[in-house]
Amino acid sequence: MKFAGGVALHEYDAARVKTWMLWSGRILSAFGVLICLSSIFAKLTHDGSYVRQWERLGYSESILTGVGLVQLSGIVLYLIPSTSVLGTVVMTGYLGGAISSWVRLGEPTPMMVPLSTCLLLWAGLYLREERLQSLLPLRKKTGP
Repeated sequence: MKFAGGVALHEYDAARVKTWMLWSGRILSAFGVLICLSSIFAKLTHDGSYVRQWERLGYSESILTGVGLVQLSGIVLYLIPSTSVLGTVVMTGYLGGAISSWVRLGEPTPMMVPLSTCLLLWAGLYLREERLQSLLPLRKKTGP
């Protein structure tokens, strides 16, 4: 085993990987949250172009504020470390509803936005949450 500054290299490499994963997770999470915040803003301000899309999906403008507040609640849960897993589950359900709305209309391209947003939220959480990594390992550990 080689040493770098008195620290075993594998320990140094493990620390670097852990730091890299944490920051990658934060960046992916930030992208997912920003996409959701823009959607929340459009809902709460009743942006004209958003309202037209919303009504095209078959929903009434009158429920837009309530749905925006539900989405905001999910994002707040996601951003609090102790409730981030719950927030991700809430957002998965919320974004699944958005996906189903586009599928119902037979328009697969717009559904990519909620799908990719959900994947960003999950990937970000997975990379920054060690408990989730141990619960859902991507690979088996070898050795002791």
